[in-house]
Amino acid sequence: MPDQYDNKLEDEFQLPECWKNDVRMGALFAPFRSKAINPTDWNSKMKFWTGLIESWCKSMKCPVLNVSSLKENFSRKGTMPACLEEVVQNLSSTGTLVLKENFVTTSETWKGWAVKVLVTNPVKWTFNTVKSIIIGKNVQSDLEYIHIPVLKFLGERLLKLIPSSSKGKLLTFDDLFILLNTKEDKEHLMLVLEYLAKEGSVSICNKNEEILVKFSKSSGKPVKISEIDLGLSNLEKQQKVLANNIKNLEVEKNEALEEAKKHLADKMKSLAKISLRRKKELERTIEMRATALENIQAILHKIDQAKLDSEVVECYQTGIKTLRGIFKETGLNEKNVTGTMEELEDVLNSHNFVEEALSKPLDLSADNDLEDELNELLLEDLPEVPKEKLPLPQSEKNNKNKKETEELKNKMEALSI
Repeated sequence: MPDQYDNKLEDEFQLPECWKNDVRMGALFAPFRSKAINPTDWNSKMKFWTGLIESWCKSMKCPVLNVSSLKENFSRKGTMPACLEEVVQNLSSTGTLVLKENFVTTSETWKGWAVKVLVTNPVKWTFNTVKSIIIGKNVQSDLEYIHIPVLKFLGERLLKLIPSSSKGKLLTFDDLFILLNTKEDKEHLMLVLEYLAKEGSVSICNKNEEILVKFSKSSGKPVKISEIDLGLSNLEKQQKVLANNIKNLEVEKNEALEEAKKHLADKMKSLAKISLRRKKELERTIEMRATALENIQAILHKIDQAKLDSEVVECYQTGIKTLRGIFKETGLNEKNVTGTMEELEDVLNSHNFVEEALSKPLDLSADNDLEDELNELLLEDLPEVPKEKLPLPQSEKNNKNKKETEELKNKMEALSI
């Protein structure tokens, strides 16, 4: 019968193969021995837990952890690991884990912040962040940390999920959450955005108690939220407000009309007039709201057209720079082109001359003289033409005699008749 582990995440997370080995896991669950006594065993055990924690966080898409949650999720057969405090302490000292409070409150860019924490001032950072929570090798179990490599992993994943059409535009945090269509924790999403903001891939601001987010169009290019972005966001927000307001007013107008009909049916003209007046007021209000909505939509359309025109001009400028660069690199200019075309014309003329020369017929006058001389030689070898009439061949004589005999026979027959 297979062992039944009481790890509730076993179905969601792929545990290592050694998890089934009681002896091996007993050693891994035990507290760390002194690193000075057996550094190889210490490093091996630390590597195991470091990799397992990172894999678990990535699988759960959770960059936040504390010792209590780690112990609970990695419990085995009713036993919790007794070494995780030292693992968390070690990860904190190397910068893999950062106190959540320190990460959120910092306002520096990610690169500068990382350099300051991990390179220029590691001793001071470690002392300030750990002194109030670490006594010896004990870490507060409920103190929350941010796993930086996991946060980076989730940040890269988020950038891939954002459609290109939404990059460069100002989004509200709620709109972003709907766009992602995810069930992830909003707090975790906000931490990922904080990381991307420190890196420069995202810009975040809080305007009128509403979180606004803008993603960079291209990787490696920092992005900022400008006043134009805020103005455009306000127009889009007003557009939604007006549209919803008009819908509500239409409902109220229809209700007022129904009330007037009901009052008339009940023969209460005064109340019916009041309802009709209210309906007329609502119609005027709807008309004003509709006009305002049309104006805002027209402005937004012109803004979109202006953006498109700007992109077209930018493409033209890029094309000009590219052409100039090609001209400069290849030495292409009007003088060189003219000279090349003249040389090409000369070469083609020379080629035509050669072709014309090759197509001319050869002089055959000498051959004609030779033909005449050969004919003279042939005439000398022929016998002389006889002056008298030559006798007919025997066959011709027989034919002639036969013909004469027939003619004579015919004449005789004619006489006897």
